[in-house]
Amino acid sequence: MRRYILLLLLTTTSSFLVLAQNTQLDSLVSLLNLKSTTKKRVILLNEINHAYLDISDSSKLNFIKEAIALSKKIDYNEGLGTSYFYLGKHLFNKEAYDSALSIQLLSLSIRNQFKNNNHIADNYMNIGLIHEYQSNYDVALDYFLKALKIRKDKNDKLAISECFNKIAIIHKYIGNYNKSIEYFLLSLEIRVGLKNEEKIANSLTSIGATYNLLGEYEKAREYFSKSLNNKLIIEDKEGVSNEYNNIGITYFFEQNYNKALEYYLKSFEVRKILKNKDSLSSSHLYLGKAYLKLGLYNKSEEHLQKALTLSKEGSDNKNQMLSYSTMAELNKKQGYFEKAVVNMENYLEINKTINTNKQNGKISQMQTKYDINKKENEIALLQKENEIIRIIEDNNSLINNTFIIATIIISILIFTIVRSYWDDLSNNKSLKKQKTEIEKQNIRLRELINEKEHLMHILAHDLRSPLNQIEGLVKIISFENELLSDQQLESIKMINRSTLHSKELLSKILSVRSIDSAKLNLKMEEVDIKCIISDVVKGFEIAANNKNIKVKIKIQDDESLTVMADKNYTHQVIDNLISNAIKFSPLNHKIDVSLNRIDNKIRIEVIDQGPGITEKDKEVLFDKYQKLSTQPTGGEISTGLGLSIVKKYVDIMNGKVWYEDNTNKGAKFIVELNKA
Repeated sequence: MRRYILLLLLTTTSSFLVLAQNTQLDSLVSLLNLKSTTKKRVILLNEINHAYLDISDSSKLNFIKEAIALSKKIDYNEGLGTSYFYLGKHLFNKEAYDSALSIQLLSLSIRNQFKNNNHIADNYMNIGLIHEYQSNYDVALDYFLKALKIRKDKNDKLAISECFNKIAIIHKYIGNYNKSIEYFLLSLEIRVGLKNEEKIANSLTSIGATYNLLGEYEKAREYFSKSLNNKLIIEDKEGVSNEYNNIGITYFFEQNYNKALEYYLKSFEVRKILKNKDSLSSSHLYLGKAYLKLGLYNKSEEHLQKALTLSKEGSDNKNQMLSYSTMAELNKKQGYFEKAVVNMENYLEINKTINTNKQNGKISQMQTKYDINKKENEIALLQKENEIIRIIEDNNSLINNTFIIATIIISILIFTIVRSYWDDLSNNKSLKKQKTEIEKQNIRLRELINEKEHLMHILAHDLRSPLNQIEGLVKIISFENELLSDQQLESIKMINRSTLHSKELLSKILSVRSIDSAKLNLKMEEVDIKCIISDVVKGFEIAANNKNIKVKIKIQDDESLTVMADKNYTHQVIDNLISNAIKFSPLNHKIDVSLNRIDNKIRIEVIDQGPGITEKDKEVLFDKYQKLSTQPTGGEISTGLGLSIVKKYVDIMNGKVWYEDNTNKGAKFIVELNKA
């Protein structure tokens, strides 16, 4: 009963808020009849546009259009900049991101003339938001930081907290989770001071979600629980359901499935009242997963079927994809292998569609960037042309005199060159012949280079797709492992190993090709090397456990050890070194990975207890396609490319890499990078 009373109160409150907002709009609109075609009318129109920001109404665009037209007519540029700002917001809400970006940039260029920093900061935030939605995270971060600087100068606390929040979100997207939490906490501190309960709850949720990504589930629950209490106080029903679900997810990750089910059911009860199809679909999916882990297959199937039905009716393709995947897992447990294959095929089809849409989005983003750069270049070119015309008009007589003198000098030079040419002509016959031969060789060389590039194109595009298809088919066949003989299972394992090796070899060949062709997209930034080492070691847990190898990380102290490097290339360097250490280590041994600061350098050492490197192998250790005389101890396959990639990546990041013999037998690879 209390639940329904609370829902009634929420509905009534929302109705009053909407009524109040509509009353304010009606008052503003009624004033339009009292204003002529003046600046005051433009200002009034933009006040209406501001009031319409969070309201979906077809007439909203008419007010924006009138404000733009009137601003142009009376030459009121400040009003025009504001009108374009609201048009950009309207287009963003309609998900027309490319058009919204162009309009916001136009608004910014006009507003820059009037030095109203608050307006400029508003543009920065909206441009950053568009880039965030288009996954241009570096550009988005740059605009949010620009907005933050202005907000700090104005000491606008609420706006500063919003900037901190957006910066934290970008750091989360790019994987800088600790940095993300740092900015979320800064935002939370301001919101607590302002006593904005809704914003406080949102900050607490964001911090909890980031701790979830770090795998610190108890810490995540602490913040989710605080957010839950806030949302209960402010009577945010949807927020309450989300926090129950978030707490359930932390228990699920800890494999405490009964506790996870308890909170999933609490979330589900609230969402049944709200009747949002996407939220209900999500709840059914999580309940289906929990019941599956608990072995309650009938209940799991019931909820997964409902999740599929609701996700098809709604707009959540990701929920539909995950429902098919979980259903395939359930079918396998039930022994219904044909159904498992069908559901897995449905999962792969939706996944393919989502990836295709992402790729199309990236192409659209690239085209937008090109169009914007083109427009900026055209404006700059026009400005330069006007400046050149002015200079030419001011200096016309000087140019004429200079032209006459230049003509005389050029005539003398031509005479001298022609005379010298005829004098040396007899001596150039042999050189001409040599030149012809060199040109022929160059033509042949270009043909060979083109053939090589064509081969690499085949590797990059024509081979990767069939390898992925083979891998997918092997996964589907593996669902029927109970129906296969031991010999057939062993053959499938061999196919899978060969496919993975081929993909690894292809990936490394393409990495070397990218290095050789100077197509590296180097992005130097502060990188937390401890996090990278931990991620890589965690990724090799299965490979190390298969050989009963213990990988131990030794860190000098607990302070943050950051380097100035490219995050992706640093990850690849550590990945290759630890991969080699596991490949060449005997069973039942250990690998030490140490991290130390030496002056202004950060040193990473990877030490194994394998056979080490022979004197002959040391001479070609970092060369391409060099397979060493020492063989992997577990039958693994070596491509001969890993160490050459390590050397190239470390060099371009201004670091050093070398090899030393381990005193207790084995190999020691050392990498030094510059401390941030």
